[in-house]
Amino acid sequence: MSGDVYPQISRSDADCDAPTWVVGRVSDLPVRACSEDRFSPTPRPQERPRSRRLPEPADHRAAPQPQSAILALFLALLVWSLPVHADPLDTWHVRGPGPTTNQLNAITFGGSGFVAAGNAGTLAASPDGYKWELLSTGVETNLHGVAWGNGAYVVVGDGGVIFTSPDGVKWTPRESGTSANLQAISYGTNAFVAVGADHTVVTSTNLGETWHLAQGIGVGALNAVIYAGGLFVAAGEAGGIVASTDGSEWTVRHTGGGLNLRLLVHENGIFIAYGYVTSVLTSADGLDWVPGTDPWGRYLGAVTTGTGLFSFAGVGIDDTTANYWAHWDYVWHAHAKATRSLLRAVAFGNDLFAYVGEGGTIEIGDGGVTLTFPPVEIWCGEWPWSGEDLSTVMRPADRLWWPARFQFGGTNGGLYTAETNGTWPDTLLPHWWGNRGAISGIASKFTLALAVDTRGLVLVSTSNQGWNETNPGFGPLRGIASGRDQFVAVGDQGTVITTTNGTNWTKLESGTQANLWGIAFENNQFVAVGEKTVLTSSDGLSWEAHDADANLRGVTCKHGLYAAVGLEGKVLTSPDSHTWTAQESGTTNDLYAIAHDAHHFMAVGSNATILTGRDGTNWTARISPRQVTLRGVAFGDGTFVAVGDRWTVLESDPLPQGPSFGPVTLVEGGRLQLSIEDIDPGQFEIQISPDLSVWSTWTNVTATENRLLVIDPEFTQTGHRFYRAVAK
Repeated sequence: MSGDVYPQISRSDADCDAPTWVVGRVSDLPVRACSEDRFSPTPRPQERPRSRRLPEPADHRAAPQPQSAILALFLALLVWSLPVHADPLDTWHVRGPGPTTNQLNAITFGGSGFVAAGNAGTLAASPDGYKWELLSTGVETNLHGVAWGNGAYVVVGDGGVIFTSPDGVKWTPRESGTSANLQAISYGTNAFVAVGADHTVVTSTNLGETWHLAQGIGVGALNAVIYAGGLFVAAGEAGGIVASTDGSEWTVRHTGGGLNLRLLVHENGIFIAYGYVTSVLTSADGLDWVPGTDPWGRYLGAVTTGTGLFSFAGVGIDDTTANYWAHWDYVWHAHAKATRSLLRAVAFGNDLFAYVGEGGTIEIGDGGVTLTFPPVEIWCGEWPWSGEDLSTVMRPADRLWWPARFQFGGTNGGLYTAETNGTWPDTLLPHWWGNRGAISGIASKFTLALAVDTRGLVLVSTSNQGWNETNPGFGPLRGIASGRDQFVAVGDQGTVITTTNGTNWTKLESGTQANLWGIAFENNQFVAVGEKTVLTSSDGLSWEAHDADANLRGVTCKHGLYAAVGLEGKVLTSPDSHTWTAQESGTTNDLYAIAHDAHHFMAVGSNATILTGRDGTNWTARISPRQVTLRGVAFGDGTFVAVGDRWTVLESDPLPQGPSFGPVTLVEGGRLQLSIEDIDPGQFEIQISPDLSVWSTWTNVTATENRLLVIDPEFTQTGHRFYRAVAK
């Protein structure tokens, strides 16, 4: 309305000195446009401007815009077209810590740092264990083993796949001479030896460039290989163990016993072959083997040597709680891991242990002797990795006091801040961590920020100066919002509490006993949603309950249209927040959160669900680059950011904001119909100009919805004509 400040559409000041023409058509008319023209929303304070191409001929300069204009739409007859761009909502960037969510099966440390290998051809490299880079192999084959020796890295996998690299970054495929699945690889005496299915053994003496298939291996499938004491030893199914001094000629050293041997260790001068449960075989020389037992054998899937008080650290293969094992006194000690993911391999280098496993998990530490190791000790790509699932994300309301782009909450009670200089990657700083309830909501206003968790705790931060904990004593809290100079939090059994300072809380009468899961302050009122319930309040103190036929989890409002999402893919919309209509979302996956920009709603949920819609009625499924549950979404600085399990952070491509061009069509009688989308209802003056310099009033219209349609009956009788709409 009059006096309001909105984005406006304008042309770049620059001419097209070397224009690139995009040829297209408006209905039956040939058109063209200069690729240097831009669509640039006027940035709001503290926001980065976004750009989009403006359809305008190259031989005109932009005219100064009147101060009263909140929207200007320019159209040139016969010389106009919108260049085709990929939908920004179809392009997502992984901003989380780890390089992948594919399972990692093996890791080694060599001259250039760590290299990890995993499923679907995954390779990741790190010079120090902290910053990781995802590498391309060009294959989808599962990779199972990696080794380093004499200046070369070698990776092996299914189908006889072998890759080599001098630096762990640039990889070359090699012919292995076999199609058998290769499970493990080791280096010794100037030779690489890889073993696998069907008693396969291949060797290379020239840094992995060429490979030779060993003959006469008298055992079945081989799962592990090690070099120690001047001897290669390989072990596998049915208790099979073979040995070789050079990797070419092999002798059978043990068979039988029903053991599926999967791990070989050389410790304190003794070879140990681990089977399942507590069964092991031991040998003083790698040649003669005798049965033994190890109380920890069932858990060890990989072992490596290190320095310091302990000599070994291992990882378990079937324990979901104690996945680290270390000993410094010849006795294995179990230590808790940071994630719920099972770990598959471990390597030592750069004075630290690096562990990898399911879901692309990467953790580093001292092997467990420091019991405080797991929480917030790993950094990947400048992001701290606590192994925590992320449960919520919020864009601070006041960037003067809260310069962070986004604040994140985790399921273990972690609070993190993404600092930025305007470009990714950002640095995600841990500000709070503890084994508390999941952070279920974050809100800020001026100098105060509050976070609530599912145990009923409230974390308070003033002027970005750290967080302090308080307990209002009202039970689990599920969401929080700020508005009308107060904060309102909601929780189980109809709990609604309010505060102005984060410390002193008052419980309000909500009129419901339903569990409340989400709250927003939109369109000048609070709206809370929960189990078949919607609550509304204009002041945050008096509440009115409304029925909703869904178990709702999140709510937002765009241009006066409310949208709420919930379990089983439920989407409800309302023009007034009182009467709700069910919409078809196209999914039965649970939806946990919803946000919006000027043009789109976005909902996220289980099974990597991302849905977008402009009107709340028609929804489009988007493809997530990470197949995890997404639990939170927010919009800020021109992009959507979604968060979820396994520390997933996704960011969309930038989206132009403010009023946008809609369809431009020819209607009956050769008349031109213009469409302007995502405007606030109100009165507009449509102006025309032949040259972008002199503007005159053409007509006055009233927009009753968020879309304005204007028809020009004189379209075919004019020369160049430009249009703009000015709010009155």
